[in-house]
Amino acid sequence: MAIAEQDWDRLIDSATAKLKGAARDMLKNEIFDVFHEFFNLSSSWIENITVPIIAGTVEYTLIPTEGQIIRLIAAVDSNAVPQPAFMPVIGTLHIVYPSNINQTYTAIVAKNVVLPTEKGKIPAAPSWVLPVWGPSILDGLLGRMMGQLSKSYSNPTLSLYHLKRFLNAIADARSSTLRNNTFGAQAWSYPRQFGRGTQRGGFSTSNTGGF
Repeated sequence: MAIAEQDWDRLIDSATAKLKGAARDMLKNEIFDVFHEFFNLSSSWIENITVPIIAGTVEYTLIPTEGQIIRLIAAVDSNAVPQPAFMPVIGTLHIVYPSNINQTYTAIVAKNVVLPTEKGKIPAAPSWVLPVWGPSILDGLLGRMMGQLSKSYSNPTLSLYHLKRFLNAIADARSSTLRNNTFGAQAWSYPRQFGRGTQRGGFSTSNTGGF
């Protein structure tokens, strides 16, 4: 599910062609910040994490398959019925009413990009982001770079133009997510109509016995 190398290279090459004199390392640093803003504001990177519920236990540590959790969207039981829950600490699911029996919940979370562990590697982000939103990510990158002062590629007017396009794309991505990426569908509410076929992550538990 990682970003394909050819998609990453295409983004870097496109930015380099439009930002004369910009160092590739600087572009890579800015791209991470663009990804971070995109996913943080759109909540478009979603993962369903299977959580085996232990009777009487209210707190569970959620471990995504990749990326970092930024917010809990919902928790549903094995019958897809929403259950009151919150995430007081990022990555910790706290269910309000402990179950009387062992069962399985699904925690639906929004995620964000993480830095690569090795220098020069591609950030951990979903494979679909550049094929679907590549031009918009490029807009965000160009807007940030052109907004820098006293650079060979500085252009305040174009910076505002590209940043406006980028913010519009974020709104579109958020709307598409709310519609489960279905054309013409009405906006829906988490989680009953949310597709159950996204990535599955791991879990660990800690028995707190209550609030």
